Amino acid sequence: MAITINARLLLLGTTVALTGADRLHAGAPTLVQYSTMQTFLAATGPLPVIENFETAGPRDTLLPTLVLPVGVFTALDGEPFANVYILGPGAANFGVAVTSSTVLTANGNEDWRLDFASPVSAFGFETYLNGSGPGTLTVFGPGGAVLGTFTQSHNSTQIGYLGITSETAIGSIRFTTVNGRQINTGIDNIRVRAFPSPCVADIGVQGGVAGHDGVLDNNDFIVLIDYFFMQDARADFGAQGGAPGPDGAFDNNDFIVFIDRFFGGCS
Repeated sequence: MAITINARLLLLGTTVALTGADRLHAGAPTLVQYSTMQTFLAATGPLPVIENFETAGPRDTLLPTLVLPVGVFTALDGEPFANVYILGPGAANFGVAVTSSTVLTANGNEDWRLDFASPVSAFGFETYLNGSGPGTLTVFGPGGAVLGTFTQSHNSTQIGYLGITSETAIGSIRFTTVNGRQINTGIDNIRVRAFPSPCVADIGVQGGVAGHDGVLDNNDFIVLIDYFFMQDARADFGAQGGAPGPDGAFDNNDFIVFIDRFFGGCS
């Protein structure tokens, strides 16, 4: 027998908390990795390059942070202090023989975080590796919860590609490579797709099936509750105190925020 919306709402007294590992498991199916620009753009549709570093600056300078239209880069490693570094074409200290365009790298080991200017549902960029090991990409939601972790490996004598699509909003990423203090690694030509902002509470369609129909009704609650008890990241609407944003826990705060959004209506 199907559980009605009223019966399901009686279950809200149960608080379900996830560990970081469980949270990753729940969110991972909504993220997909692409290793070529062609397959990435086939999934996203046309996306222009939003940052190629050609006019970014200052160049040839150790930068603890770098503010660009795509977002804010924060250095997490490097020498003599954590830095990112914009290096022009013609560099010969990468895995490729000589770089042909401007690349974001670092002096020392490359490890940085990019906080996007606004949430995205997809991003991609060219990668330069050095043969010492894979790159590691960690993807975070707007509230800082880990959505997924991926590795990037390719022939270091060639330029690779790393793209991610997500059904969940992405707020920031961290990219870490191996042994950059010996042979540089870097990225170039960033593309992003903005996270769509439909009515946040419109998550269900007729029959209690996930989707958007422009109507706020019981179907939205049915889908929310299904997501909640499946421990799906799409139910993580609220943080402690009923504040909006994911926190890696499935509890009453998610319902508080969702209900506020529901009765707030759609613009």
